[in-house]
Amino acid sequence: MRLRTGIVQEGRAGQVRVLFEDEGITSPWLDVLAAETKGAQAFNRPRPGNLVRVVMDDLAETGVVLGAIYSQADPPPADADTTWTMVFGDGTAISYDETTGTLTLSNAAGADLRIVGQTLTFKGNVAIDGDLTVSGQTTLQGTTINGVGQTGD
Repeated sequence: MRLRTGIVQEGRAGQVRVLFEDEGITSPWLDVLAAETKGAQAFNRPRPGNLVRVVMDDLAETGVVLGAIYSQADPPPADADTTWTMVFGDGTAISYDETTGTLTLSNAAGADLRIVGQTLTFKGNVAIDGDLTVSGQTTLQGTTINGVGQTGD
C-alpha cells in the first residue's frame, strides 16, 4: 500500500477518479472515505480540481480517497482552533466560534436563507436590520411600538 497525492478528475456518487501527475496515470473509480454512512450523514465528495490524498495498492488498481488537502492555491477558510467553518462554492458560509458562542450564516449576494419548521422558537432578543414581511396571523404579547406599550384582552 502506498500513500499518493493526486487531483480529482471526475466524480460519481461516493467515488472519484484521480490523476497522479507524477506518474501520468488516472486511477480507476475510488471510494471516498466518509465519517458515517448510516444515521447522521454528510456528503461532500471532493470536486474535480481538488488535491487529494489516496491510499492505493502498489499496482494502482484499488484504493480509497482519504480526503482533500489544503495547499497554497486552496488555503483553509479559517485559521483558528476554536472555529468551525464551511464555505460553499458560491461564497455562502457557515461558521461557529466556540469561544464566543457565535453562529454566523453569511449568504452570498442574492441568495435566500430559508428555515423550515412547524414552529420556530427564538429565545433572546431579535434584531432585524431591514424590512419585515409577515404572511399569515401575527400575535404580539407585551408589545411596545414607538415607545408606546400595547395591551390586549
